[in-house]
Amino acid sequence: MADEKTLMADIEGALREAKSTFGSEGLLLERFLPEARHVEVQIAGDGKGLVVHLFERDCTLQRRHQKVIEEAPAWGLPRDLLERIAQDSVRLGETLDYRGLGTVEFLVSGEEYFFLEVNPRIQVEHPVTEAITGLDLVALQLRIAEGAGLGLKQGDLTIDGHAIEARLYAEDPAMQFAPSTGTLTTLSLPDGLRIDSGVEAGDAVTPYYDPMIAKLIIHAPDRETALARLALALDHVAVEGVETNRAFLAALARDAEFEKMNVHTRWIDERLDDLTAAAKVPGIRLWKAMAAVLFVTRGRSDDAAEPWSNRDLFTNWRLGLGGDAMEAGQRVMLTDAAGSVEELCVGPVRSGDTYTVYGSDGAALTFSCREIAPGRWRVAQGETVDVATARLHAGVIEIDAGPGRLVFRPAPPLASAAGESAAERTVASPLTGMIVDVKVSEGDAVAEGDVVAVLESMKLEISIKASASGIAANIAASKGMMVDRGQTIAEIIPPEKEQA
Repeated sequence: MADEKTLMADIEGALREAKSTFGSEGLLLERFLPEARHVEVQIAGDGKGLVVHLFERDCTLQRRHQKVIEEAPAWGLPRDLLERIAQDSVRLGETLDYRGLGTVEFLVSGEEYFFLEVNPRIQVEHPVTEAITGLDLVALQLRIAEGAGLGLKQGDLTIDGHAIEARLYAEDPAMQFAPSTGTLTTLSLPDGLRIDSGVEAGDAVTPYYDPMIAKLIIHAPDRETALARLALALDHVAVEGVETNRAFLAALARDAEFEKMNVHTRWIDERLDDLTAAAKVPGIRLWKAMAAVLFVTRGRSDDAAEPWSNRDLFTNWRLGLGGDAMEAGQRVMLTDAAGSVEELCVGPVRSGDTYTVYGSDGAALTFSCREIAPGRWRVAQGETVDVATARLHAGVIEIDAGPGRLVFRPAPPLASAAGESAAERTVASPLTGMIVDVKVSEGDAVAEGDVVAVLESMKLEISIKASASGIAANIAASKGMMVDRGQTIAEIIPPEKEQA
């Protein structure tokens, strides 16, 4: 970053680079706004000088300059300031005899605002404007294109309530939000709100297009209600097959500073660690225990392709093996949506559909679990009674309860143990993309954490690292090669095996 002492040298360096790269030494200096809000105005023009504004949207919540959550109107800013911004947007459109829909974007800092750009198109966030105005912007765009004009005047437009939109992406927050490719084995979205989506369960997320899965749009009488409904809706989203930013969005919707609108365009990047930290789910032990019971009583099967086909209840209880209740139970490995794995033990059923489930720490949890209608379960622990919906599908257990929609992937403990040692020595591609470099050769010594290959996917470069030390062997990728998610790049064999 430049300072006053090096400013001239930095400018001269930038001029040389611009001349070399673009053939031009043009340089634009802009005022730096460290804590600005991003406000944009939706305009519509008939191409004959008539332009109206459809009020503003706030798009301040951004990550690396990419919008994450958008809302309308811009809450917490003076209406007279927003009206001045809107009028300037209209004047710009009138000067251009603007035809069609467009967005005029600004940065707002205190009582000042600064022009950014014009996007001459319908944008991703247009549904929040539709919600507060009651207009169909796509229909309006087509009307203008047909030459029928706007069919409305500025005085016809009013703001109704508050709308907010969150973009659900197939991306992995644990890997710097790298796109996550694969097949959507499960896609379950909540009811009671507008959802714009172009995919469904069974579709593939590829590296060739934007990884957006859906937009969740809430319209409510006020912003507080809209935020609460958005957080609840995100809790009831379930996606399997790819990683998503669902938990990240839910954390944003519940953030106290965002609720007060004490944010700016770089606010997310400054608090990324806190916002991506795993959230504590209320009563998670109980719902994990319920998932383990469902797997043991409804889903145990040796058929890996359809784990729910064996519904012969309690056929494999290991009774009479001693006084240890854990030894007499059935064990199951559960992987949650965050990738955390825990081994649980389900004890034999007692009267009243009562179970005792032991955690990995040996702590016991006793509760009753009874199906009261197809897919509906009454779950009681002490004096607390909940009703949950459980779905057993495509190798996962999906529980829709008070905390939201929880997804667990169950497996017998031996299945997990058998593959663990082999899996950690297989270096696989985390995404679909192109290998741009292979850092090791056959027989090279590799330490845990060493970069084995570099992958490019959706314009991002990702280092693929070894999770164990040993000798590089069976290298199956080369520079320029396209690989699928999960495809083996190389194997890391133990040094002693190489010597043998």
